[in-house]
Amino acid sequence: MKKIILTLIVLLNFTVAKAQKQTVVLKTGERPKPVEGTYYKTPDNLINKVEGIWEYKNGNETFKFEVKRKKRHLIKIGLDIYVDGLKARYCYNKKGDCTLVDNEINIRGEDDNPKDIFNNYVTFRFYDIVFDKFGKVRFTILKDGTANWVLYNRGMGIKTPTSKPINLNFSVPIKMVLTKIK
Repeated sequence: MKKIILTLIVLLNFTVAKAQKQTVVLKTGERPKPVEGTYYKTPDNLINKVEGIWEYKNGNETFKFEVKRKKRHLIKIGLDIYVDGLKARYCYNKKGDCTLVDNEINIRGEDDNPKDIFNNYVTFRFYDIVFDKFGKVRFTILKDGTANWVLYNRGMGIKTPTSKPINLNFSVPIKMVLTKIK
């Protein structure tokens, strides 16, 4: 049994090593031609500006937002490539501190634009767990090291009749300046 497990571990390590052939650290304005098995890495100094736990406090009201780097495997146009993505989670409490929970805040589809981080901002698709709806966040790093959060509705062009009125509100503040605490 130990030999089987050891063999599986060796095979898995070989497969991963073979799949990712090289790492290319992206530079401002660079759009390299995709090469199979390449990891296109966002420079650490840029990711480090965004990555961490951010907090907004106003009296007892607390909002926390955690951003982490997540290496993603993409299969586009028949090529296997790897890129840096960002994953995030949040918590909000009007009556004191809060604990971060897993929920859907991430960069997806049209929002996945690696050049944005070179301009000190990222755009996230935000899922409001209270109102069960999506929005879009523009998260901009300011010169003083704080971050500007702007949350807005998107995709409100509904083409079919509905009996429910459209809720344009969110359960979290839509504009705030956050401070990096970790």
